[in-house]
Amino acid sequence: MSDKLSKYAPSGDWIYVSNIMFFPALFLLATSVLLYGNWKLGTVLISVILIRTFRLKTNWVWIVILLVLMGYLLAVRNNNQQLEVQKQIIGNYEGNLTIYPDAYQVKGNLLTGKAQVGKGIKQQTVTMLATIAKPEEQQWLLAQTKPVQLKVAGVIEPIKKPTNFNQFNPQLFYKVQNISNQLMVGRIIKFKNINRLSWSAKIHVLRSRFNHYCQQLPTYLKIYALGLISGYREADFYELTPGVSQLGLLHIFSISGMHVAYLLTLLDYSLKWLPDKLKLMLEVIILIIYFVFAGAAVGLLRAVLSAEIKTGCRLFNYQISPLDIWSITLMINLILFPAAFFLLACQFSYALSFGLILLRDKGTIAKTVWLNLLSLPIILENIFEWHVLSLLVNILILPIFSMFIMPLVLLGVGLSFLRLPGLVTINFVIGEFNNSLNFISQLPGMITFGKPGLINSLILFSLTVALIIKKRAKFGTILLIFFYGVCFIRIHYPITGEVTMFDVGQGDSFLVRTPRNKSVNIIDTGGKLTFETQKWQQRTPSYQAERTAINYLKSIGIQTIDNVWISHQDADHCGDLPAYLQKLHVNNLMVPAGMEANPKFLRRLKAGQFTHLIPITNQMTNYPGPFECFHPFTAGEGKNEDSLVLGGTFGRQKWLFTGDLDRSNELQLLNRYPQLKVDILKVGHHGSKTASDPQFIKQLNPKVAWISAGKRNRYNHPNRETLTTLAKNNVEVMNTQQNGMIQYSYKPNQVGTIKRDVKQRRDVTHGLLNF
Repeated sequence: MSDKLSKYAPSGDWIYVSNIMFFPALFLLATSVLLYGNWKLGTVLISVILIRTFRLKTNWVWIVILLVLMGYLLAVRNNNQQLEVQKQIIGNYEGNLTIYPDAYQVKGNLLTGKAQVGKGIKQQTVTMLATIAKPEEQQWLLAQTKPVQLKVAGVIEPIKKPTNFNQFNPQLFYKVQNISNQLMVGRIIKFKNINRLSWSAKIHVLRSRFNHYCQQLPTYLKIYALGLISGYREADFYELTPGVSQLGLLHIFSISGMHVAYLLTLLDYSLKWLPDKLKLMLEVIILIIYFVFAGAAVGLLRAVLSAEIKTGCRLFNYQISPLDIWSITLMINLILFPAAFFLLACQFSYALSFGLILLRDKGTIAKTVWLNLLSLPIILENIFEWHVLSLLVNILILPIFSMFIMPLVLLGVGLSFLRLPGLVTINFVIGEFNNSLNFISQLPGMITFGKPGLINSLILFSLTVALIIKKRAKFGTILLIFFYGVCFIRIHYPITGEVTMFDVGQGDSFLVRTPRNKSVNIIDTGGKLTFETQKWQQRTPSYQAERTAINYLKSIGIQTIDNVWISHQDADHCGDLPAYLQKLHVNNLMVPAGMEANPKFLRRLKAGQFTHLIPITNQMTNYPGPFECFHPFTAGEGKNEDSLVLGGTFGRQKWLFTGDLDRSNELQLLNRYPQLKVDILKVGHHGSKTASDPQFIKQLNPKVAWISAGKRNRYNHPNRETLTTLAKNNVEVMNTQQNGMIQYSYKPNQVGTIKRDVKQRRDVTHGLLNF
């Protein structure tokens, strides 16, 4: 591979020694995979790289590998020591915390962000969450542009792992940044500003003032200026720009190489009257300041490091190949943040910049096509979906964006600052551009591919790189298409079925999927119970299901649900139904008879689309799906006592799902079905004592009971009385409070296995230093 890459070496006076930094960088990346990702894959990668390095017969490469490995292991050791120190502050906390104005968000009465606790060398960064008590406090926080010190009382605890398979991992995301704890604030005692500021704090103040200044700009100019200049995304960014994420254009809103190139171009032009060396030194300093100003994101770190290396080489009259710049940047990044490559932004940034090096001789269209193909495995591994029009959109949009939209945004901010006319026109143009993206994203073509898995994604990426280098291009093309096809079939037509209880907090939501995805069913959707609040306390509404169940469904390639079964009207069972109707295609919506006329329930249906609404009772047999309906007996209103009770056999185990059915109706169910027995029971009403009558449990005689309940919920579910009843009947209890998402996976005509730990998700092997 290095022979092919050699054509990307600089010509003329450039100093070039076989791209000496490339293999050490790959070695360090493989070491990161070994320690933090998949130790088996890491071992294979290290072995391959060492064998290839040995064939180079260049001693300098071995020296560089040894030096960077020593530096990396020292960084890993230091990182682990910092994380160990952070464990010492876990527990009750009463004291001061400092938050930068651009590092916290106020959403209704909720204050979130990153904060510093402690003093001096003992100061640590934590994530924080607090409830604001008064509207005056909310307005004070919103108005601040200087760092804020709060005196608080609360609890410091470790950041939690994701509790559902394939869910976003906040613990990994923050630990990469050397943050392992969160502060749950019970009460805020005192507010005050900090007036003595360090140089970095002054940059944060500047960023905060810019963000506040942008609030007066017209809507579209505001969100584009914030995203493209200061790297700040408000809560309404994704609401106003859904096409950006659906068409795979988020990278243009993630401040990186293009934005740094713009900055350097402006600096070169503005400072051209200065001596070259002084100009270069100023550029180095300004880049560091801009890195902090723009939010110090991982993607920006790569771009800034690369620019600093290039500028430094120019400053000392030393030239270096683009591939070596890329390699050195990667090594520095990994030494600063040893597990950074497991962040999506980091993967995107380095993959695309590597692609640009390989494609430097290609035309604009060819370059865009290949960069999209390079990024596709990363998109599928992390986002699970890809729009077929994104390739065409990238070809058309990127030149428009760089040549027109970016300059328009800068011009708009400048005109606003100088109080000159033209903002309305600029906002209109940007708005039409944004609306065009939103329109295109709604056109047919979104493919829910699913998650290929780390090893498969690496193979797909490597095959694409091989095609760019054009080594056996025809064979490589066939192999790449074949491998994508194999991954697609494996994900969409799995030989296993599953019964999964999602962890949705205080609520119920289940997936029942038969082998080969012949029947895909959701029982209840979960949802938040809402309580009356004042207007200032209200937060932007969101559906938890998008981050938990729907995210998981897309990760296993499911875009269409055959049947959604709603047990009854309560919000913790159907509150997130609108998210399913908006984000997925639902064929049949099954409800207990009578609930189809419930106005409260019907309001939820206005948010999306479905094919059929089917009310059922136990007397009906002509309905779709793999279940037998045992309850209700007659039409009701959708209350607890009207709950839909469903049974079925999956993986040679008999299952029963009882919604929130109360005790009296449980006994009526026994009278109607005296021979009813089950192997696995979904315990009624989250383990409340209003359900699970001892006689009911005794007659059903389940081996295992599943309970879905939120941690530290206000109802104290599951109730001790219910747990005692289950224990007396020798029933093994599995609870989302302790186990998170629980999954029963089975093959046709075989008894399956229960997975009740996120670590057990398929095709994952953890690194030696597992998070």
